[in-house]
Amino acid sequence: MSDELIATSEAWDEDERQAIARIARLIIGADPEGVMPMVDDDLILPVILERATGFERPVRQGLAVLQTQAAAIEGLPDEELASLMQARDETQSLLRAMMQIVAQCYYEDTRVLALLGFEARPPFPDGHELEAGDWDLLAPVLARGNPATR
Repeated sequence: MSDELIATSEAWDEDERQAIARIARLIIGADPEGVMPMVDDDLILPVILERATGFERPVRQGLAVLQTQAAAIEGLPDEELASLMQARDETQSLLRAMMQIVAQCYYEDTRVLALLGFEARPPFPDGHELEAGDWDLLAPVLARGNPATR
C-alpha cells in the first residue's frame, strides 16, 4: 500500500478543529453547575469532528467565509461570532449543519444521557413508554381523509 493514498488521517486541520470546537461551545455552552460534560471534551469532540465530515462542504465553506470576514475568529467575542455566522448563506449553512451535528453527538453521549435520567440504550427493541395523549388533536388530519383514496 502506498503512503500517497492517504495524505492525512485527519479531515480537519488544527485551525478548523479549533473553530469547530468553538462553534460547538456556542451551540451547547458550559453547564453553570459543572455537572454535565463539556461539548468539546475528549470523548464528544472527536465524534463531532468525525460526523462533520458528512457535512464537509457547508462546514468548510462556512469556516472559510468566517476566516475571510474575521482574520482570527478565535479573537472574536461569542456574540460577534454568532452574529457573523448568521450574516451570510454560507455561514448560515455552517450553523445549521453544526447545530444538527453538535446536538446529535452531545445527546448520544452515554454520560449525558445518564445525567439526564435516560438509559443509554437504543429505543428498540425495548421501546419507551409514552404518555397517553389527546387523540382529538388528530381530528383535522383525519378529516382530510386518506390521500390515496381521493
